[in-house]
Amino acid sequence: FSLHNSCSNKMCQVILTKPLRQAVLRAILRNPEPIFCLLLQELQLSQESVVQRITSHGNGSDHMIFKSKQEVSGSPLWAVDTDTQTVTHINPKTGKTERYVFHTDHIRYYLHHIEDMRPDLLQAIVDKGEIYKHLDELDTKVTDAVNRQTELLMQSSREFQVAKEIGAVNLVGSIGNMLRMQAQRAVNEAMIYLWKDEE
Repeated sequence: FSLHNSCSNKMCQVILTKPLRQAVLRAILRNPEPIFCLLLQELQLSQESVVQRITSHGNGSDHMIFKSKQEVSGSPLWAVDTDTQTVTHINPKTGKTERYVFHTDHIRYYLHHIEDMRPDLLQAIVDKGEIYKHLDELDTKVTDAVNRQTELLMQSSREFQVAKEIGAVNLVGSIGNMLRMQAQRAVNEAMIYLWKDEE
């Protein structure tokens, strides 16, 4: 049994060409449009828009290191590298440099966005010595929000629930990944991209 529906996306073809029980096909393919193909195309456009946001104010390689005005032995007390998502802090008691690296995509998007749109605000956060706390709290809040939104989307997705009920593990994983990407996009719009381009 094979369904291609003129979709050129390889991931989508894998989903649609696998032999599935008739119950799943009736539930998922009830609409004439290739649901998964459209969703994947939409998510690809979303990812492209993220890249455009990051590079819209430059060539994408001119990211800066924001340094606090306060120094210790000629070095900034606090600093953040927006390219590597690294916060550095000189411990006043020991004089040693401490480094904290954030690995999540949403912190990378946020740093590039605030750097482009509100560099004055980012500099103020660094000067106050609050940059690590600020990013750490944002990281936690965004991660929690994405998890909650993903769970809500899974609960309301008829396709996900049907696949889960019949034990279609691969399909559950594929739909779950797409729903999480949807959740990430929604949360990023609400919590990451706080400043829009001025017309």
